[in-house]
Amino acid sequence: MKAYMVYSRTAGSQEGAALVFAHTVREARIIGWHSCGWEITDEYIDLAARWLRDSPWLMSQKLGDEPHVIDAPKCCDVCQLWGRRPYTDRICCDCADEIEVGLVHELRDMERKCGHE
Repeated sequence: MKAYMVYSRTAGSQEGAALVFAHTVREARIIGWHSCGWEITDEYIDLAARWLRDSPWLMSQKLGDEPHVIDAPKCCDVCQLWGRRPYTDRICCDCADEIEVGLVHELRDMERKCGHE
């Protein structure tokens, strides 16, 4: 089985998505629609599914060998998104990079205030 993200083509994945474990993209759309698609979009034709390649952190959430939906997968505590590669159990790599950049800028500002350039 593969991991898929089902979401509204119109609204985009950041407006709501579900994690689906299925054998094919068609199966993922059907299962996603019957499980929670009506929460994501009003029309089946608008429901998109994308295969999430190279995502072992998502595959670890699989609950068996039958196709199924996880409508609230583990997500980043900062951005609340779940499709991104994790840095730790609670923060994705993108947010970790932003936090690191923010800390570097903060450190430089403190050095400037103290006169250490």
